[in-house]
Amino acid sequence: MSRCGIEPRVGAKGAEPKAPFRPDVTDSADARPRDMDASLRPGRTTNLTLLAASSLTVMSGAAIAPALPAMRTAFATAQEVDLLVRLVLTTPALFIATLAVALGGLVDRIDRRRMLAVGAALFAAAGSSGLWLDHLVPILIARGVLGVSVAIVMTASTALIADYYEGRRRARLLGLQSAFMAFGGVVFLLVGGLLADLSWRGPFAIYLLAIPIAAAALSLPAPRSTAPESPRRGEFPWLGVLGLGLAAFASMLLFYALPTQLPFDLRARLDLGGLEAGAAIAMCNLTAGLVSLRFEVFARRLSPMAVLGVGFGLVGVGLCALFAAPGFAAVLGATATIGLGMGLFMPTLNQWAVRRVPPTRRGTAAAVLVAGLFAGQFVSPLVGQPIAAAFGVRAVFAVLGAAALAGSAGLLGFARRDLRVAAARQTSPKW
Repeated sequence: MSRCGIEPRVGAKGAEPKAPFRPDVTDSADARPRDMDASLRPGRTTNLTLLAASSLTVMSGAAIAPALPAMRTAFATAQEVDLLVRLVLTTPALFIATLAVALGGLVDRIDRRRMLAVGAALFAAAGSSGLWLDHLVPILIARGVLGVSVAIVMTASTALIADYYEGRRRARLLGLQSAFMAFGGVVFLLVGGLLADLSWRGPFAIYLLAIPIAAAALSLPAPRSTAPESPRRGEFPWLGVLGLGLAAFASMLLFYALPTQLPFDLRARLDLGGLEAGAAIAMCNLTAGLVSLRFEVFARRLSPMAVLGVGFGLVGVGLCALFAAPGFAAVLGATATIGLGMGLFMPTLNQWAVRRVPPTRRGTAAAVLVAGLFAGQFVSPLVGQPIAAAFGVRAVFAVLGAAALAGSAGLLGFARRDLRVAAARQTSPKW
């Protein structure tokens, strides 16, 4: 049995060989991309619309993260205000985690361009709710609706990229999508920090940027028709894919200690405001985007288990450095280190998942990863808040950093074992 419990498919000629992943090499089904009809071929406007839509998923949480301390002050008389304010950030994640797979099926049955437009319009309406709502509970309800819109936008935009492109063209645009999301997070955090210093309501205005995306989605060209095959019963490696989903859950639980805890730590310990909190979290997104662009270097030299081990190790080192940081410069260095690890997670998990499942089930594998990611976002403050209440906010970074380092040691141990097995068989660790 291979790693994560995923079995190679066996046919008449035995197990299929699995070549090490290269971002510029595609699976055999996509090895020779077919050109679309010229009238249907997407142009720059189409690509820009899809990439901008993808960045909305980052905006859903990043934009308002710097405003959390100001919201805490504005709603100081509310019961359980510390927890409720943090849940304003992460409530969309709960709805995405629970509804992503079902909404993905809906996107497959309805015109994806219309679904993208509906999702973006709903995103603007629900996301901007903080501009006019005056109580935390209604804001939390609106944030739940925002989660539904994000799930629609995520599945529709990614499905449309797959519809428009094949082979290497698809791989290039999906890579650009990841970088666009990471760098978009930098912009949204910085702008959100500036607006948060003016008013806690200010960052909620950023969500109105989805309105032109909704309009542009209605004018997207019709994608080529697809007729998905019916997968054979029992061939989906649920155990292995759920293991990857668990890794996605853990990675996002660790990362979300930054937007849910760091603004409070900076204000209490260094007397810094929303702009500095936004800059620190943006530094993490910036280095994550840069690493994602260079993912091929790691894929050429390491097995996926080893890449994940390195990623958790970097995140653990960064969180521990954040715990000990004496000033803002050290905080920036710590969050940059966390970003180096975060930039390795999603490319590794996505490529490992889609190359280990039947082509007709890659959407299901991706949905499991999405559910794991956003479940980690929602659970992060539930894990961190009791630690912060008992020992202080800084202790959250120490505890999670130690857990990440322990996970890294375990993954690297498994990777080393796999390397010894591969050497004995005169093979190489496979993606």
